[in-house]
Formats: sequence, structure tokens, C-alpha cells
Amino acid sequence: MRQFIMSCHHKDDESINIFKKYFTPINVGANTNHIKNEILKDNSLNNISDKNPYFCELTALYWAWKNNKNDYVGLMHYRRVFLKPQNIFLKTFKKIINNLRINLNRFSIKHYYLKNIDDSKLEKNLKDLNSYLEKDLESYDIFMPKPLYLDGLTIEEQFNEVFPKNTFLSAMIEITLEFYPEMKDSLKKTMQRKDMSAFNMMIIKREFFEEYMEALFRVMFKVEEKFIFDKNDPYKQRMIGFLAERFLNIYMDYFISENSGIKKKYLEVALIK
Repeated sequence: MRQFIMSCHHKDDESINIFKKYFTPINVGANTNHIKNEILKDNSLNNISDKNPYFCELTALYWAWKNNKNDYVGLMHYRRVFLKPQNIFLKTFKKIINNLRINLNRFSIKHYYLKNIDDSKLEKNLKDLNSYLEKDLESYDIFMPKPLYLDGLTIEEQFNEVFPKNTFLSAMIEITLEFYPEMKDSLKKTMQRKDMSAFNMMIIKREFFEEYMEALFRVMFKVEEKFIFDKNDPYKQRMIGFLAERFLNIYMDYFISENSGIKKKYLEVALIK
């Protein structure tokens, strides 16, 4: 079973050579963010590399959609990586600790990550993840990031708190329902969730990846047509990428509810420091 799991990079970094041993680093926004290290570039073949300031890591997903045909496709970041599942006893202990952290530290983003990794431990974690996927990849159709707790806010409330007085999210919802009216009830439920899989990270079986990419870019290209994004604010300029994080949850909640045989697994995400 062939896997094509990317790690997206926008600058030269010593970690690239570690990622190269186990996965496929890709230079995103390669027309302007030129990395000297010889890795895959998102401005080759069929691509939307020029949209990277707005679409963020989606330019890597688009490249994989149009130019790669492996059985599983995945994406991580140069600073955020999936972790191999831990044994059941450690997993239970960490779940208890995380619940305590949520309740005792409700307004700190520190509880978003269950683990931080420094550079010295990156290789071990990538090697362990690769070994796990080689063994268990075919046991699941979709791997997603373990959902982040949103400080007691719903997905909709959290987005509107970060980006107050804007219509980006409502426009994306409107466009989604224009294309996929059958998702209405599921979408409403998703927007009321108080946790969310983030970062546009995933590992997905090819046939389901194709379906997701078709829906994702159909919606995001339409959103792009609707707005002029503020080039003077690098953070808000990345709005399409932020909306896509929410769309991932909207789409997967609906897709999985409609396909009872789908095998999904959540993987923890760690921050590399």
C-alpha cells in the first residue's frame, strides 16, 4: 500500500533532512518562498502555488490531488506532526491529565497540545510514526488530528471571536449549502461542537481524498471569488486556510455519518519547538 505523506515547509530548516528520511517534504508557496534544499515544490506541474499566501497548506493538498496517485495521502507541517498512538495505559493517563488541564486552565492555548517536541526528539517521533503507519495504515480509511478543545466556545463562536465583525464564515457556510444542501442538518451540529480537528492535517485513503478535495476546492474557490483579502495583514490574509480547517470538520462529520463503514482514527498532534 503506497503512501504519500507530506510535510509542508516555507523556509529552509534543519528539520527538512529529518522529514526526508520518513515522509515527503514539500516547499509551499515555492514561487516566493524558495527553499534551497532539494525537495518537492508546490509550483511544479498542475498547481496553485501563487495562492499560498491565502490558501496556506492547501496548495500542498492541491498539488497531491492533481499530481499524485498513491493509495493514501497525508499532510503534516514543519512545526506540527502526528504522533504514533500510545499504549492504552498511557493514553488513559494522558486523557485524565488533559481533562484536568481543560478544567483548570480553560483560557490558555497550552492545552491544545498534549505534547511538545524539541528538535532532538523529532527524528524518533517521525520514525515511530512511520513504523506505525507501515503496519496499521490499511486498518483505517481516515486519520484526523485529535480535536482541540475550544475554551468552551463552539466552532462558530471561536471563529467569530478571533475574527469579529466579518462575514467570512457565514459566506463559507452559505456557499457550502448552495453546493451541498443535503449537509444542512449535519453542518448545524458541527458548528455547535466545542472541539475541532485543526491545521488541515490528515491522512486519507485515496478515493476519499479525491472526494474531499473536490468539495474543498469547489467551496474555497467560490469563497475566494467573493472577497478581497487584506494583503497588509499577513494573518487575515490566510483566511482561506482558516476556513478550510472548519470545512474539514463540516465535511468529515457529514461524510462519516453517511458512510457507516468508514474507519476513522484520531491521532495526537505535537508542536515542534
